[in-house]
Amino acid sequence: MHKKLCLLCRSDRLYSIQTVKVRDLIKIYKRYLGFVPLELNNSKYKVVGYMYCERCGLRFFYPSIVGGSSFYSTLQAFPWYYLGEKDEFSVAKHFIKSTDCVLEVGSGSGKFLRKINPKTYLGIDPSAKAVLSGKADGINLKRSTIENFVKGLNKKYDIVCSFQVVEHVKNPEVFISACITALRKGGKLIISVPSFDGYFSDVLNPVLNLPPHHQTHWNNKSLKHLAKIFNMKVIKIKRDKLDSCHKALYLRTILSRKINRWFMKSDQIVETSFFRYLVEGFLQVVSLLIVKITGFPKNGVTGQSVTIVYEKK
Repeated sequence: MHKKLCLLCRSDRLYSIQTVKVRDLIKIYKRYLGFVPLELNNSKYKVVGYMYCERCGLRFFYPSIVGGSSFYSTLQAFPWYYLGEKDEFSVAKHFIKSTDCVLEVGSGSGKFLRKINPKTYLGIDPSAKAVLSGKADGINLKRSTIENFVKGLNKKYDIVCSFQVVEHVKNPEVFISACITALRKGGKLIISVPSFDGYFSDVLNPVLNLPPHHQTHWNNKSLKHLAKIFNMKVIKIKRDKLDSCHKALYLRTILSRKINRWFMKSDQIVETSFFRYLVEGFLQVVSLLIVKITGFPKNGVTGQSVTIVYEKK
């Protein structure tokens, strides 16, 4: 039997936060999104472990159940899935000059290019639909994964960026290594991921933070450790601000966290009992009313994502 190791730093200093039943993941997707991913229905696994690495701070699911093209096509039908405006775009823009050659990994249809004016831009994405959509608008896109793209690559980029992608991949170590391979010495790698340093880590049954959508959960510790692994320098770490559409979720999470401490382990991520659904339904209504009446929270609260800028030594 293979020894269980961290997906990022390969450490064996792991502990299990929770053993999650695949049938509970099916319940969550059906309840919150109205469909069941084929990857869960057809999974050979009955349970997956929700793990924490003491060395680098990464949380991850093991074994991995990764979403395929039909899964993401279904998600893309939801109008909220791809946002044109992202806080990480503004952060990244400050590090991109008009003389830079930019590679975006997991570019979708290339919406980031509308925010910058580089010398050259290439976006790569495994989704044929997204690539065709961007090409119709004249954006330079290629259907590929970064791992395949760098095979035989003879060009190095000034900027390699990837927004809300690495948390989806089965092997983040290989993914990041390939991104760095495409980067020139002194160039910048810009990554954004959901942040588990804030309230997001306390959201219970967070459907889009569960397999087959997200495989890994990142915090500042794991992002900084990534720099040590690949001999990079951290230039900037920036958390986004709480978006107005997430205020009710933020309040509901605060209230739910208190209840969790009374009835269950506070670090569990999945709980599908009927009592829990009643509590969550009640908190959702209460939170929406409080936010609507008071505007809570007013300011100073960080949101769901973090952007980090590295420099290749």
